[in-house]
Amino acid sequence: MRKNLIKKVLGVLVALLVCGPVFAGNVLDKTGSLFLTFCKFKDTEKNMPATLSVFSEEEKIEAKQVRLTDVAGVKGVLTYGAVASRYELKTEKPGKGKYTKTTLTLEFGKFPANTFIKEFGIKIPYIATASEKETKVTCGGEKRNDWWYLDQSKFDASFPEWLVSDKKARWPIWGIGGVYQYSPLQYKVWKTNRLDTFPLNTDQGALAPGWLDILAGEEGELVWLENMKEAPKALTFNYIEKTVNILFHPAYALPLEAPAGKKVSFSIYFYEHDSELDLDELPKDLSGFIAEYMK
Repeated sequence: MRKNLIKKVLGVLVALLVCGPVFAGNVLDKTGSLFLTFCKFKDTEKNMPATLSVFSEEEKIEAKQVRLTDVAGVKGVLTYGAVASRYELKTEKPGKGKYTKTTLTLEFGKFPANTFIKEFGIKIPYIATASEKETKVTCGGEKRNDWWYLDQSKFDASFPEWLVSDKKARWPIWGIGGVYQYSPLQYKVWKTNRLDTFPLNTDQGALAPGWLDILAGEEGELVWLENMKEAPKALTFNYIEKTVNILFHPAYALPLEAPAGKKVSFSIYFYEHDSELDLDELPKDLSGFIAEYMK
């Protein structure tokens, strides 16, 4: 028993020595929330498929706190009544650069009739303390990368004071935004100041590279969803809720019917960097993965 304990302690120490500095993020907390939102639909006509019905009888969210730093792997269960969906999360450092890869595997249980998945993803807490004027969001695009500061009034400093009546911000606070991959042939980058306001689309194309970067003052972190082209998928940043959301099945898509026993797998990469994001300075293997993904 003592030998097994020593082995476990040594294993943890080795993992900390090898991966510890990489996991110690200052922008994102690697303890996220894995969640499934279920909904039930009632047919309005006998011949109408349940997936086309718009009247929801019930909605329920199941969530589990998960660590996105566990190199040994962590297993758990998301339950819906008596139905259990098993998941496994494992993190590794696949290359020499300062980045990690987290793989999620989920096996769906057998849900009751007319029960569908409305949304499925991971919410990661944003823990940086940078102000809105120092927080910059960048979304990868097909031909260009779109970026914005949450508070663009930082650029108003160049205006003479006599041109304005007060010192209030002249810009919306772009607290929510990201990239939606609607289908394998369409994506949109968008931003808005609140969830109840219409979003401003700032870029669109066929296939997004699938990454989103948050710069908080002098520190930043890039999140890349390797499975983005398996649409629908989404990456969003919500400064109001202080979360980065990795959506494997977004709520804007049609409800997902998950056959019992079906397994799905997703890979998420996290890359920490100092100051502005420079794509030319990405670790060669990571930039190679993204380049291969876009072919």
